[in-house]
Amino acid sequence: MNLPSYLKSYFKKICSIQSGLFGITGLFMLGLGNSLQAQVGSHNLAHLRQQAEVYLLDHYQSENNNRLEIKLGLFDRRLNLAACKQEVAFSLQDSAGIGGQVTVNCRCDDSPGWTFHLPAQVDIYRPVLVAAVQISRGDLLEQADLKFETRDISLVSGEPVQLRDVVGKAAKRQINAGDPIRSTFLDQPKTVNRGETVSITAKSGSIKVVMQGTAMTDGKLGQHIKVRNNQSDRIISARVVGQAAVEIL
Repeated sequence: MNLPSYLKSYFKKICSIQSGLFGITGLFMLGLGNSLQAQVGSHNLAHLRQQAEVYLLDHYQSENNNRLEIKLGLFDRRLNLAACKQEVAFSLQDSAGIGGQVTVNCRCDDSPGWTFHLPAQVDIYRPVLVAAVQISRGDLLEQADLKFETRDISLVSGEPVQLRDVVGKAAKRQINAGDPIRSTFLDQPKTVNRGETVSITAKSGSIKVVMQGTAMTDGKLGQHIKVRNNQSDRIISARVVGQAAVEIL
């Protein structure tokens, strides 16, 4: 088609603009396609976080808990995990089961797969036996000296103790009011005192002889101590079996 020269110039400009628009549209669609592909190929981090929280709740849930608080760490915004086709496996290292600062291991077993470590803070609140009053070294613990308080067990060192295992024990050190009671703080009370008159029991088959003696040292239940036989004046070794009572094996 023959066009005047001024129209030919105008027509070329129109074609150039249209070509540019098609090029921009093509680049936009390509970028959108790549973005959608990245979204489809990436694991949903929000869902992974929810799964990790449910795992921790199930792991630490107990009828002994008064309260359970879980705070998960934050994901790095640059993190991009491939979508896992299998169920993500979760695990953690906390053999004592007391919580605190833990790390949840999130593992995808695809080939190739991935492993991601998510930090978390787990606070478990349970009744803990504490001193109701100040207890001095050597004091025998009574029930009135003790009470239960709700504490974060991750902050309480040592193994928990039961009331029945504490009453009647002797304090090895001063225990301040409010301090958690631990077995390492306690000892068996003395049942024999040095210089005290004790009954000595000697057994031989069905024959049992009981005599009087004098304790040469203090003694606790089950300990072997030196005792002087008041009748023969001999020093013998005997095991403490009760209050002011020993037995010759």
